[in-house]
Amino acid sequence: MTTELFVENGGLVHLQGAVTMDTAGDVLAAIEPHVRAKNCVLDWAAVPAVDSSALSVLLSLLRIARETRHRLAVINTPAAFESLAALYGIDGLIAEHLAPTNTILLHA
Repeated sequence: MTTELFVENGGLVHLQGAVTMDTAGDVLAAIEPHVRAKNCVLDWAAVPAVDSSALSVLLSLLRIARETRHRLAVINTPAAFESLAALYGIDGLIAEHLAPTNTILLHA
């Protein structure tokens, strides 16, 4: 199964497909240039399945955003993602980046 990436003007990045061990490297490689270039919102609404690799992808993207002084917000994460974050004890670390769907901030 592959994961596709759709980018809209303004930095909204839509993921479509699973983010698992099989796809995590490709997902990270596809999103990284967008996070390096500007503030982004990563929409997980069309992600039907995740495993712990999805947490690794998000943590890597948050590190890149911090290094480049860009904002990264995450919306519509699957329930399994949030459960995994709690299980691994990183829910507090990523909480400030999880935004309600109707709150998208891309300002510098």
